[in-house]
Amino acid sequence: MKAPSLFLFLLLVLPTITSSYSLHVNIHGSGITVMIEEGNNIITVSKNETVEIQNGTVYVMAYTTQLGYQVEINGNTTYETQINPNTTNYVNVSLVPILSYVNITIEGNGEVIVKFDNGSSEIVRNSSVVKVIQGTSLSLIPKPGKGYSFYSWSNLSSMSPMWIIAFGNQSIIAVFVKGNGPSFSLPKYDVMGFGFLGLFGAIYLLTRKKT
Repeated sequence: MKAPSLFLFLLLVLPTITSSYSLHVNIHGSGITVMIEEGNNIITVSKNETVEIQNGTVYVMAYTTQLGYQVEINGNTTYETQINPNTTNYVNVSLVPILSYVNITIEGNGEVIVKFDNGSSEIVRNSSVVKVIQGTSLSLIPKPGKGYSFYSWSNLSSMSPMWIIAFGNQSIIAVFVKGNGPSFSLPKYDVMGFGFLGLFGAIYLLTRKKT
């Protein structure tokens, strides 16, 4: 092949040859899916895998089905990022827990036993912040001190135990009062008075019938 012909051949063929590089995807945790977008092509990865990517910037997106967790890509808490093959040839995706803070305050003499859904428990005797993963169910059991009784929670409920699901930041107050707490009774009525009224009513009806 003559030199001009070879030059023309290379000029026509080289633009069609695109370089590629290996992108190492490392997934730490379960329920994670990674999507790699390059142009109109999307590659889905759900386990540790090495994929071949064309030499160009790609978009990496990740999500998880784990309740109470969010994803972290290459050390950044984000669901998507850009990868430049000239600087980075790996994608590390891991799970980061979303934390909820439950502030429990004690008013009066008593304590609150906090039971977690994993079977463990914690006793709150003064104001304390309980840190849990978002979506965790908690059982709150009030325990009054000597000479006190449980009155109510800050939401006016007197349920014991009380169940909550931790989302965001929450504040709960347990109120304990001296003695047996407030008592509620129905109004007292004079039974004899009702008896006389009934008797007079019966006499009135009998006299009406006779007339």
